[in-house]
Amino acid sequence: MGVAAFTIMRTPEQLALPGRSVVLTFDDGPNGDVTAKLLDVLRERGVKAAFCPVGRQVIEQPELVRRMDREGHLIVNHTDSHGPMWLVSRSVLVEQMDQSDRAVGEALGRPDWKSRFFRPPWGFITPGLGKVLRERGMGLMPITYYAGDAAAGPSGARRVIEKTLRNARRNGGGVYVLHDGRHRLLPWPRFMAGWHRSGYNRSWVPGAAAEIIDTLRGEGFTILGAPEFFDSKNR
Repeated sequence: MGVAAFTIMRTPEQLALPGRSVVLTFDDGPNGDVTAKLLDVLRERGVKAAFCPVGRQVIEQPELVRRMDREGHLIVNHTDSHGPMWLVSRSVLVEQMDQSDRAVGEALGRPDWKSRFFRPPWGFITPGLGKVLRERGMGLMPITYYAGDAAAGPSGARRVIEKTLRNARRNGGGVYVLHDGRHRLLPWPRFMAGWHRSGYNRSWVPGAAAEIIDTLRGEGFTILGAPEFFDSKNR
């Protein structure tokens, strides 16, 4: 059984991604100034990404979700709490998805809003999840490569950027993820030693996204709009 059978990993070929093309996705926000600066980077470069926000954080920062929508990004259901969905019942999974959609709908002032795509926390897929997605007519939001950025602080940014660029060059593109937010199991106060290494410190992500976009475009890659690309696959 291949990796794709139980994770969101998909090759560019499985996704029918055009050659030398890249789609960018961002998980676990919104996250204050980090997400705001990331949205600035994308707007300045004319890139439409997919954002996978956590419902409880949407409630705390609805203005950033409104901006995502206003600027043409794809908003993806990523559950309400970012918990281990492979360990919960079907009813809990469905409620997590519904709560996330409600949070986004309230932020947008559209109570009936429903996400067209779902990205499971930690990227695991179960048969039960597949059935729920089919029943709801939702597509899966995949990735082709993960550079481990969620565990990286600013001191690890260069490694994440280089790993992502190497993968794109080797495979002729892909769907990539960075985390503008960080699921907080425990707090990490800024005054603690190691903040520059902490995966809770996402301040480097906007700059990393800018470098990835600029470098790949300079090498002849196309940065595809996530809404257009994924909607064309989910018809």
